[in-house]
Amino acid sequence: TGRRAWLAKQMCLPVERSPEGRRLHFGWHSDPQPSLDEQPLFLQQPNGWDWVAPLGDGRCAWVKLREASTGAGMDYTWRIRRDCAGPGYFLLGDAACLMDPSSANGVLRAIMSGMYAAHLIHASASGRLPDLAAATEFCRWTSELYDRTRAHLSQNAG
Repeated sequence: TGRRAWLAKQMCLPVERSPEGRRLHFGWHSDPQPSLDEQPLFLQQPNGWDWVAPLGDGRCAWVKLREASTGAGMDYTWRIRRDCAGPGYFLLGDAACLMDPSSANGVLRAIMSGMYAAHLIHASASGRLPDLAAATEFCRWTSELYDRTRAHLSQNAG
């Protein structure tokens, strides 16, 4: 269920949010930008980033992420559900942990989490790994990925 994490909300799983709030704004415009040469552009900003991508016919899609805890835009604050697996469930991708799409390889992370969950489920179903051990390992793996990515970005900020 991605960023909305429907199952996690239904199960009242706790969510840990990073202290740095982020708001995402996006849209489309019909302002031709020949300087883009029909290529997308990503620009790091002091308090976030901007991305613009030509769509053809003079139209562009744009996204801006800014550090802000409240206000307009979609809440895109980093968050993790450390209990992302348990009896009968595994949360994958953004449902387990949401990170800045510019730095966290979201699609790759979602695919990797699905592959690892399938591996652990198969190990559990075939009797090679107890159910609880499979869920615990998935939670450990997800938490480590989230914590390492945050630490790496903190070290390289500024």
